[in-house]
Amino acid sequence: VNLTSALSEEDSQAKCFNHYICFVPPNQQRSEMTRKLTNSTVSGCILILCLMPSCMQETNEATIVINMDTQRFIDIGIERILDNSTYTTLEFTPESSLSGILWFLQYCDAFYVIDGRQRKLLHFDSQGKFIQKIGEVGAGPNEFVALFDAHVSEKGFSFLVGTSETKIFDYSLGGEFLRSTTFLPEPSYAFGVHPQNGDYFFKGLEHQKPRITKIDPHSSSVIDTFLTMNGFAGFEMDHNFSVSTNDNMLFFTSMDNQVYEITTDTREVKYKLEYRSNYPDYLNINRDSWKDLDTHGYWLIHRILENNDWMYLCISRGSNTQDDLQELYNLVYNIKTQEIFRIPGRWQDQNDFYPAFYLGEDNLLHISMVPVKILDDPIWMEFFNRSGKSPDEDSNPIILKVALDKVFK
Repeated sequence: VNLTSALSEEDSQAKCFNHYICFVPPNQQRSEMTRKLTNSTVSGCILILCLMPSCMQETNEATIVINMDTQRFIDIGIERILDNSTYTTLEFTPESSLSGILWFLQYCDAFYVIDGRQRKLLHFDSQGKFIQKIGEVGAGPNEFVALFDAHVSEKGFSFLVGTSETKIFDYSLGGEFLRSTTFLPEPSYAFGVHPQNGDYFFKGLEHQKPRITKIDPHSSSVIDTFLTMNGFAGFEMDHNFSVSTNDNMLFFTSMDNQVYEITTDTREVKYKLEYRSNYPDYLNINRDSWKDLDTHGYWLIHRILENNDWMYLCISRGSNTQDDLQELYNLVYNIKTQEIFRIPGRWQDQNDFYPAFYLGEDNLLHISMVPVKILDDPIWMEFFNRSGKSPDEDSNPIILKVALDKVFK
């Protein structure tokens, strides 16, 4: 049984899906999975779901609640950050030149960058040396017109491509095209691979509601599907998956205030962000609460990274009607002390910090920086002079490695 199609009402039916996920047999056809449930069958279905051994109950006992009161944030100046940081420059050549629309994948042994303007993935080694550019844009065989997300493994590269369906292009580690596989008849905009069993996760839309679909990559069968919001909140195209400290998958929906950990057979709310006392649950949002959100400012999650000591959050506050509520926050949360530190954000004048993309067990936070944005800043120039080399204005981004234990000691 699948509940996703039943959630056309804004309250009672949405609540039911907040507490249960039901797996379907891999060989079950998609048309059966997405059949419409009437209001009269939903309550009965929930009772049945509780008794079915294939259902997973959402676990909330271990949820970490984080108070996101901006008055609690401890501001950290750029001088203190740079005094405890090193950097790597990505090699700049005509072939490796990067545009301003970039997304770095969550790896540290090398640097993998999705260039949104070129619609290709560029690969640099751990020292910043350019290795290769992967992907062919076009309408011909083995070509694509849109690159939404990518995954790197010891087997090679997997690209989420396509505009009318969910399609994966696989490449070897040397960049050679291997195969194209279509998994869903509608498009998806974010892609994750579970670290333990390799299951695929896609974020797309169902009846204008954000939906996550879990798929067996070998058989292309849908294992599970669940909604994340009821459709009143907007749909943001972010890279929503990362790896948790337990070698599971972290997932967030941009306009939700909950961060989920997905194990091989459960979905748990690992973090809940408390922005204010009456902030709505997005699964239960309606027209009135949406208006209230816009008045007081709604929050968006853009990136989540964690290890055993720290969690990095890139979030923003916005409003469709009030310009003074526009702000971005790059935050570092100490899991033991529960302190929240704020490092300079992308929308602040003094720096151009993009969202961090990797947080290792060595507590080094990796952040990309665009040289043209910082070379006229004397603090940055002093930082580069200490290393003996300064990047050029038109250089590729540098990778700043921030030693969190030293910055926030």
